[in-house]
Amino acid sequence: MIEVREGAKLVEFLHLAFLQVLPTRLPVTEYVVKGGANLRLFFNSRRRSQGIDLDYVGAAFWRAEERVDAALASRAFVDLLRTQGVELIDLAKTRQTDTTRRWKFAVQGGGARLNSKIEFSARGTADSEVGFDVARSDIGRAAGLRAVRANHYLASAATRQKIHVLAERKETEPRDVFDLDLLVSGYPNTVSPGDVPPELAAKAIDAAFAIPFEAYEELVVEYLEDDFVEIYNRPEVWEEMVTRVAEFLETLR
Repeated sequence: MIEVREGAKLVEFLHLAFLQVLPTRLPVTEYVVKGGANLRLFFNSRRRSQGIDLDYVGAAFWRAEERVDAALASRAFVDLLRTQGVELIDLAKTRQTDTTRRWKFAVQGGGARLNSKIEFSARGTADSEVGFDVARSDIGRAAGLRAVRANHYLASAATRQKIHVLAERKETEPRDVFDLDLLVSGYPNTVSPGDVPPELAAKAIDAAFAIPFEAYEELVVEYLEDDFVEIYNRPEVWEEMVTRVAEFLETLR
C-alpha cells in the first residue's frame, strides 16, 4: 500500500529528528538505540522501522520520561518536523512502569499517516557490546537534518537480541527474520555456539518457518525503500531468507 510506504518515510524522518534533538535533553551516554532502528541507521538495512526502541543505561530511569517529554515538546523538534510538513498527533504515554516508558502517536503529512512509537526499556540486562557512531548519511541529510550520533548495539549484540525476540514473541514477526538475514549475511561470525541457549535457537527456527509470505509482504515489504520493493516482494526471496536464517540458527544448537 502506497500510504503505508509514504507514512513509513514520515516516521523515519521523525525518528531521526528525535535522535537529533534528544541529546539536548538526555545525555547520549544514557541510552542505546536497538532493534530495527539500529539496523536501519547503522547497518544499512533497507527496511524502515515503524517504531524506535532504546535501552536506558543511566542511573535514574524516572528522568528519561521527563527528558523525552521535553524533547518532543521542544521548539527545535517541532520546527524540524514542520520544515518537511510532518506532524506528530495523538500523542499518548501508554505504558509507564519501572522498566518501560512508551509513547505512542501518529505521524502525518502529505496525505499519508502511520502509527508509531518511542519506547525506552530499563531492565538491567543491557548488552555491553555498544558503539558510538554516526548514523548513515543518506537518510535525512537531503531534508536538512544534521548528522545523528548515538550509542547503538554492535552486530554481535544485535544478532543475539534478534534471536531472542524471534523465539520469544507471543506473535511472530517477519521483520525479525528479515533483520536476522541482514545480520547473518553481513556478519556471519559474530555469534557462535554457546552464545545463545540451544533451545532458544530451536524455538527461533520453528518461529521462522511458521511465518507465511503474506505476513512478510504486509509487514516488511511495505516498509522497504522504494527501489527494493520489486526485488524483495517475491515468495522465493522470503523462502531464501527463512532458509538462510534457519541454517545459521542450526549451527548454534
